[in-house]
Amino acid sequence: MRIKVTIKDTLTPSLNKLADELLIEAAKKAVRECCFMIEQTAKDKCPVGPDPGGDLKKSIQTEVKLEDGRVIGRVVANVEGGYAPYVHEGTGIYAENGKGRQGGWGYTDDKGVEHWTWGQKPQPFLRDAVDERMPELKAKMDEVIQQCLKG
Repeated sequence: MRIKVTIKDTLTPSLNKLADELLIEAAKKAVRECCFMIEQTAKDKCPVGPDPGGDLKKSIQTEVKLEDGRVIGRVVANVEGGYAPYVHEGTGIYAENGKGRQGGWGYTDDKGVEHWTWGQKPQPFLRDAVDERMPELKAKMDEVIQQCLKG
């Protein structure tokens, strides 16, 4: 005699979906907290210009989103005028990518005073923030995910 038992499990897909959602939320929270750590350090390292100054520093912010099933975190400097890359990467002969203007150039400031420059040295506040905080980030990710999973 042969007995065949078939169990229809309608609960498993729901549980899998719930588990996936919990993991995604945990990952978003972990990435957000890590990005906030980098954001704060970048703001501490960001150069501030003359009065009123601070526009570049104020523009540093965290963005976290779900993209193609992956949690993506970014810390960006979106200052009006788009000059963040010039501060971060440098200009002229100092440009980190080697593509800056060579030979120097002159300009006249708002007060009519003429100046000559070879460029601006890089001030990589974002990269330096990532480098400084990197040793802490994995531990922070693990900590936050464990907290989320415990409930």
